[in-house]
Amino acid sequence: MANAFLSNPRAVREEGNKIIDESVNFRESADKIMEDVDYMVEHFYVSDGSKVLAEHIKSYKDDLYAMAKIMNEYGVFCVNFGSTVAINEQKMVDEYNVNKN
Repeated sequence: MANAFLSNPRAVREEGNKIIDESVNFRESADKIMEDVDYMVEHFYVSDGSKVLAEHIKSYKDDLYAMAKIMNEYGVFCVNFGSTVAINEQKMVDEYNVNKN
């Protein structure tokens, strides 16, 4: 799989963009979970045990957001890497064509 990416920088960029999109979806899902937990605690009677569980779920918020950020950064890395490889490949082709003539 890695060799396919190295020979196809466009595929790396496309996968990077997919990862960026998924990081946004991941973050939105984490936001929705936190909103649902807050809504449940604020608007419904819940037992003390349920409130403890809600707080435990909310304790993962920073970790979930950090994961979304890391996913996004990896996607950006893939996009930039694919672009750099494509540019360098084109430079090598151009140089070869100039030296060939």
